[in-house]
Order: sequence, then structure tokens, then C-alpha cells
Amino acid sequence: MSSTPTRYDPKTAEPRQQARWADADAFVTRDTGRPKYYVLEMFPYPSGNIHMGHARNYVMGDVVARHKRAQGFDVLHPMGWDAFGMPAENAAMERGIHPKGWTYDNIASMRAQLKLLGLSPDDVTDVVLSHHHPDHTVNIALFGEIPVHDVQAVYQRDCWTQRPAEGVLLTPSVRLLATPGHTPQDLTTVVGTADGLIALSHLWWTAEGPADDPYATDRDLLRVQRERVLALADRVVPGHGPAFVPDGSTPR
Repeated sequence: MSSTPTRYDPKTAEPRQQARWADADAFVTRDTGRPKYYVLEMFPYPSGNIHMGHARNYVMGDVVARHKRAQGFDVLHPMGWDAFGMPAENAAMERGIHPKGWTYDNIASMRAQLKLLGLSPDDVTDVVLSHHHPDHTVNIALFGEIPVHDVQAVYQRDCWTQRPAEGVLLTPSVRLLATPGHTPQDLTTVVGTADGLIALSHLWWTAEGPADDPYATDRDLLRVQRERVLALADRVVPGHGPAFVPDGSTPR
């Protein structure tokens, strides 16, 4: 006895499966103590419509992320938008509209289109500025919808909320410390992992220091803050070099 096979209907099958993924938080980044893997594709420019180039780029990255999850990795697979600069301004002027509205509308449209492909990137939830620098001010425009933290405030879209960063918990395992030293606005992010506490900090440029930071306005304060972080951290991710395990030779 034979039966007629059911024809695959993507308009019903894909939303049904994607709803299951959403309900299960299938692609939310987790820290379970397993090996970690980071997947990042280039950020799309929010032009309003995706094309086959987008599909090629983001499907390939999605395959890698899913494959690593299946292998037992905790995968960080974020998505952002290349949403600042002259292209957005020129496109908005051609249409007689404000670039802000043009950009946010296009991001919403393209996010919905990319979702139809069943991609698995997790949202970036927070951005932390370790210190202030002109390029930081420009680059945070990539993350216009989410909170940006510095030592004195939280910025989100057009809102500025003043608050001291010291002791702020972004998650139960991610904490901010005000650590003035390299600059008066320095901020260190301490992350609890299965391998111990990781400190992301600009108090060091690399594992070698420098011992005497030429930009530090108060050498004694720099030393105090370095000692403070070293008393906590099992590993340090410095401003311009690979992570290192502190030891007796680490500059104070």
C-alpha cells in the first residue's frame, strides 16, 4: 500500500520550525563550560533588501556555527549592521528623508528577510567601552539599538543615563569595574567562565605592559588598578595583544 508523499511547503514548514527554535532559545549564547567557538561574518550594510551575496555569506557562516554547536562547542555567533557613513546619508538625501529613519527601517526589513533563511545569529546585548577614543565613538554606531556602557553612563539610541560603572552586572557572570589608569575613563570587564575569571582591560596594552604607560596621567593610580585586577583575574585580555596568564613578570 503506497501513500502520496507530502510536498514540502517552505511557507508553512520554515515558520513552524523557526518558532520551535525561538521557543527553545536554541541560538542564545550560553556559557556551559564547554569549549568556546566564535563565528563572525562581515556586517551587512542596511540597504533595505538582501540578495544572493547576503545569502551566500550568512548561510556559510551559519553552517559553521551550527556544525560547531553539534560538535559540543558553546558558540558565540553575533550579528551587527554596517550602519554609519556616507552611503546611508546619500541614500536618505536621494529620498528626501532622514538617514536615521532610513537606516532603522532597513535594518528591520533586512532582519526579517534574513530570518526567513533560518539563520542562527544571536543578538549582541551590550557594548562596553574600555576607554574613550575617537574611533570608539564612530564604531558604536554599528550598535544603535543596544546599550553602550562606559565608566559614567549608559547610551542607547538617543538616551543617555548617567550611572557609575563600578560593580554593574551585565549578567550574573559579567561585571564592570572602574579602573582609571591608562586613561581616567578606563573600564575593565570581568567575566566568569569555567576556566576562571577573565579580565578584559586596557590597563595593559600587551602582556609586556608597557611598564610605564606613556598615556597614564597618574602612575601610582595605574599601579593600584593593575594590582586590583591581577588579584581577581586568572587571565587578562589586554588592549592590543593576545590574552595572557598573569605571573610575577607582569608589569604592575
